[in-house]
Amino acid sequence: MMAMSRWTWAAASRCGLSHTLAGERRQDALRVNAALDGSVMVAIACDGAGSASHGGLGAALAARVLARCAKTHFASCPRAPSHEDMMQWVYAARQMIAEAAVRRKLKLSDLATTAVVAVSNGRCTMTAHIGDGAILARAADVGDGGPQCWHALSWPEHGEYVSTTFFLTDASIQPRIAAHVMEIDRMVVMTDGMERLALDFALGVPHEPFLEGVCAPLAPTQDGGRDRPLSSALARYLGSQTVNVRTDDDKTLILAALG
Repeated sequence: MMAMSRWTWAAASRCGLSHTLAGERRQDALRVNAALDGSVMVAIACDGAGSASHGGLGAALAARVLARCAKTHFASCPRAPSHEDMMQWVYAARQMIAEAAVRRKLKLSDLATTAVVAVSNGRCTMTAHIGDGAILARAADVGDGGPQCWHALSWPEHGEYVSTTFFLTDASIQPRIAAHVMEIDRMVVMTDGMERLALDFALGVPHEPFLEGVCAPLAPTQDGGRDRPLSSALARYLGSQTVNVRTDDDKTLILAALG
C-alpha cells in the first residue's frame, strides 16, 4: 500500500516598517491547517487595509472565520469544497466582520481587509481571492523530464488607481473563486507585501528564482505538519534588511510542500 502524501508547511508574518515607524500593529493575519490527516492544505492570508482604522481586526476575524469554515467542512465531508461552499465561507467572514463593526459602533469599511484562500490536495486546488496578494503553485514532477514550472493560481487584483485594491468589506464583493486541476508539489500563499519579490509584473508571471529559493529548505516529511524551525527562520527573513529594502508593508508568507 502506498503511503499517503502529506503537506509540510512553514509560515510567518512580520510587521512592515511603515507600521512600525507609525507605532501601529501588524495588520496581516494568517491561518494554516492540514486537514484529512494532513492530505489537504488550507492556507489563508488576510491583509487589513492601511487606510482602515481597524483593518488588522478585520483581517484577524476574516482569517479565523475562513479557517473555521474549512475545518467544519472537512470534519463532515472528505471532498473538496465547491464553488458554492467557498462563496459561503467568504460571506460568513464578511458577516462576522459586519457584526463586529456594529458592536464597536464602527463603519464596515473601518475593518476593511483582503482575503486569500487556497485549499489543495495536490491534484485539485480551490482558490478564493478578494483583493491583492497571490497564490502560486509549482507543477509536480511527473517523471517526463520536463521542467517544474511555477504557475499563478490567483494574481493580485488592483483597483482603478495605484496602490488600491478590493476588500471583503466593499459594498459589492465578487470573490474570484476557481478550481485548478493540476498536480502540484509546492504552494505559496502571500499578502501584497511580498508581491515585489515573488512576482514579475512586467511579464505577468511568478518570479521563479525567488520561489525556488524560499521553498528550497522546505522538505516534505512522512508525518507532515508545521516545520517550526523553518517558520522561525522565515520570520527572521521577513524582518530582515534584505526584505525591508524592497517593501515597507506587512509581509505574510505561507510555504507548503507535498510529498
